[in-house]
Amino acid sequence: MAEGVRRGAGKRIVYNVGYILVILATILLIVAFCSPYWYISWPRVHSPFKRIGLWQVCFAGLILPRDPDQKAYHGCWWTLAPEFENIRSWMMPGWFVVNQVVCSVGVFVQLLNVIFCTIVWMKTRPSNKIEKNPPIKKINIITITTVVSAIVFALDFISFGCCVYYDWHWMPHQHLNYLSWSYGLALLATFFYIFASIAFCVYNNIIRREMREAPKDIPAGIHLKDYPQY
Repeated sequence: MAEGVRRGAGKRIVYNVGYILVILATILLIVAFCSPYWYISWPRVHSPFKRIGLWQVCFAGLILPRDPDQKAYHGCWWTLAPEFENIRSWMMPGWFVVNQVVCSVGVFVQLLNVIFCTIVWMKTRPSNKIEKNPPIKKINIITITTVVSAIVFALDFISFGCCVYYDWHWMPHQHLNYLSWSYGLALLATFFYIFASIAFCVYNNIIRREMREAPKDIPAGIHLKDYPQY
């Protein structure tokens, strides 16, 4: 009995670690998604570019030679505003749009993932009753979702950081610009998803191993057929 209690407590700790990491990572991802400080200019230098996030950009008199209207852009605007129609293809190259799409889909998927994680957390709480049907399908869903998200986010954010410095046609005075805290939060969220993936994979493996094992102590009135076998 004591061994079973310790085993159950250890299993619970593993899941709680993954659950907490997913919640923290999702909060960080949402903050990064909404904040306009992915790439900024040093504040003490004069540059027509000030900062850009996924959905907001700030300029201070930017004039592009390729702009047929030779219009000067000032202030902070939504990246999809009609104001930037003539320079949008320059301001939002393909790799930037990919990052927008990945983050948008990722935020939505991870909000659903948090909901599923909460459901599993509630269904696997310690109880005196025997859990005949562990929510293995939901456990599989959160495990796969977290693993895939960690991989996709890692590839996307690393490529974003590389493209910022290797795309010399994007944003003026690159030597005066740098990746800022919004991008850092996105990377930190990715690390949390990676560690959460490890925790959920371990938990999933424990659950499957327990479901394959025959119970050692079967209480009176409970038949072996009531236990799922895999």
